[in-house]
Amino acid sequence: MAAHRLFCDFASLNRKDAGDWVSNCSKLADEAFKNSSNQTRLLGNLLVLEQYMHTLEQGLQENGEEPLPITYQSIQMLWDYLDGKMKPSDFADFANSLYACVLEFMVGEGLTEEQSAFYENHFPEGNDNLVQWEILCWASFLMLELLSIYGERLDFDEFESCDAVDFVEIDEMLNGLNDACMDFAGVE
Repeated sequence: MAAHRLFCDFASLNRKDAGDWVSNCSKLADEAFKNSSNQTRLLGNLLVLEQYMHTLEQGLQENGEEPLPITYQSIQMLWDYLDGKMKPSDFADFANSLYACVLEFMVGEGLTEEQSAFYENHFPEGNDNLVQWEILCWASFLMLELLSIYGERLDFDEFESCDAVDFVEIDEMLNGLNDACMDFAGVE
């Protein structure tokens, strides 16, 4: 695996090496961006997240559907942060509530009254598209990491010691992208 780099000719890799590259992409990204600012690290995440979002849009479009507005909103908030239009404190309530909703959907975590209202406001009945929830999970992770880095309010202890934007969700997204494409295409 040491021979692999983040920036490589992926198409030239054999099946095993391509699988290794995808499985270790977050480690490769972390190494490639180790001396980069959190803004640059966030940009790296957002570039991959945008591609994943386009896959979701195309897949839903085939069924005459589109992503929920909150999906666009969460990604836009991260871009607005990068553009200097928002500070982490501006999205603290949103990020904490969004992550609580992700936990509720993924593992059945209970919601507070405020979080339940957020859920009801942003997630219509029957919204069970896993690809969309993975995007929301990744976006909420990034927002919570920024909240931790800048010392803003966090409702989740697991983010308190975060001192840099990481790339952990890239592995999950790349591994899930194949499944998402097959699901949207109706391939068994």
